[in-house]
Amino acid sequence: VSRAAELMSSHKLHTLPVVEGKKVVGMVSRIDIIRAMNR
Repeated sequence: VSRAAELMSSHKLHTLPVVEGKKVVGMVSRIDIIRAMNR
């Protein structure tokens, strides 16, 4: 979670893909990261 937050912050991204192998299986947003960090 912290690595995703770093990537989003340093590259000014709002979402990141969730990848399994070479397949995108989902997306993670800034709000997803905030919620995960608050747990």
